[in-house]
Amino acid sequence: MQRGLRGQTETTFQVFTRMSGMDGVHFYSNRASWGWFSASAMQRPSSFPSIPNRQLPASTVPCEIGVEPIHFRAFMKVLAPAIRIYCILFALALIWIFFQGRLSSGLFVDPQAETIPRVILLTLGTSAAMVALSLYCSRNFVWAQQLEDEFAKFLVPMKLWGIGAVGLMSGVAEETFFRGALQNAVGLIPASLVFGLAHLVPRHPFWNWSLYAAFAGFLLGCLFELTHQLLPVIVAHALTNFILIVILNRRRALETAR
Repeated sequence: MQRGLRGQTETTFQVFTRMSGMDGVHFYSNRASWGWFSASAMQRPSSFPSIPNRQLPASTVPCEIGVEPIHFRAFMKVLAPAIRIYCILFALALIWIFFQGRLSSGLFVDPQAETIPRVILLTLGTSAAMVALSLYCSRNFVWAQQLEDEFAKFLVPMKLWGIGAVGLMSGVAEETFFRGALQNAVGLIPASLVFGLAHLVPRHPFWNWSLYAAFAGFLLGCLFELTHQLLPVIVAHALTNFILIVILNRRRALETAR
């Protein structure tokens, strides 16, 4: 049986992650002191050892989702396709806006100082509404809990920088296309419906996710109509995704520790 520097016991799950290449550092906290265990610092055994799965002490809880074990190359397998898709979507949006004759810095941000407090309140309010709706659904509906399980397969574990990258890319590309280009061409309601259809995955439980996305698109579209600039909409979208993915990682970390 191998142990960490503070006497934490290596579980079968930790051995598996180490041998599968998902090396990293597990951080734990307990009532007495901060302890840490490094899976990558130990010698890799030649064969998978038969180690009983022992639980950590009841007082031990994960403290930061940002240090969950994940190999950079394994994470890039998820991030790389997203980068390609969002880059294509962003490029198409800019081309469409250019031919609409609206491509300028004023479309993205309005530097007038008197509008800044109002814009900040509208942005934070829109993000808070979407986060609250998502959390309400996840606590009260089975389909939302099943949807979280599906998302957890490729969003957990994820470091904070990765969560920030995913949130920022989705916010910039999707809002530039759906609000900056599409909404100007077809209007608020049609653009919101198309936004929902773009998130449609034809299998359970993703049907309801499409409805949620359509409503979220309506809120973001209203924010764009009120501010007439893309930066608040991008920030609201990115901030919402960041908060929800952080919460998802935190929940899964707590469930694993039980």
